[in-house]
Amino acid sequence: MTLRAAAELYNTTGVSEACTYRVGFGGLVSTDTSSLYAMLPACRDYVTPYKLAIAPDNDITRKYFFETVKQRYPRVTVSDSMKAVLSSLEDSVIFFDTEKVMEKYVKKIGYGKSFDTPIVYGALVFDEYPEGVFGVVFDARWTPFFPPEPCSL
Repeated sequence: MTLRAAAELYNTTGVSEACTYRVGFGGLVSTDTSSLYAMLPACRDYVTPYKLAIAPDNDITRKYFFETVKQRYPRVTVSDSMKAVLSSLEDSVIFFDTEKVMEKYVKKIGYGKSFDTPIVYGALVFDEYPEGVFGVVFDARWTPFFPPEPCSL
């Protein structure tokens, strides 16, 4: 997702090469501006991040599922000499309160056009799950969601 975002730089000026490298190969893709791995301020006007979405945003999906899965997908340095890094799952996810909120987000005008409106590359929508069950294996029903590409108007 990071390479795709870097390949789609827009309104570029002299910062395009630096942004391509930092986003595409440096793993600086977090939209949390306080993160050590946040997209550089100079790149935010030129790159629209891609994210994986999770809905609904609740204790089971965020504090249990996500916290467990993100341990398996940490930030990984692929090449020390080139400083090539794969971003972590933590830097690549966006949460939505409900599936309807996510659907509204991907249909709104301006979706996928800026740093503030990341493109949802794919999503997991949890349909059924037990409430308040932590530390034990449980069954959950979920649906994959692949929104349409943002309109290029």
